[in-house]
Amino acid sequence: MTCHAEEPPTAYSTSFENTTTCLLYVPTLSAVEAYKADEAWSVFTNILPIDATGINSVAMEGVSVSKNNGQVSITGLCDNENVCFYTLDGKLIGTSKAVNGIAQCYIQKSNGVVIAKIGKQSIKITL
Repeated sequence: MTCHAEEPPTAYSTSFENTTTCLLYVPTLSAVEAYKADEAWSVFTNILPIDATGINSVAMEGVSVSKNNGQVSITGLCDNENVCFYTLDGKLIGTSKAVNGIAQCYIQKSNGVVIAKIGKQSIKITL
């Protein structure tokens, strides 16, 4: 989930029930502190600044990737979150929607590395 407001918008303390394990992206590091201090928004356990510097610097707390015989599984996502898988040259090779926090996709032969795009974040995955 991404919120582009620097200050946490007004929300009820029950607004985010059943979404607390989702990643919450906010504009800046100082916004992270503001959201953590807000009663309603502080229920998110993973609040991170939006990272606009690219793939190599992505840090996605709570998200993990596993691979087994071409099957890629990404856990720690919000339900219904879309994940797109690309080759290094940008060709779309698969998509998945998270169910119970898990997105899975079978990746046929690639050059050994694929990119998974989750929202505005990307992860390099070595197969």
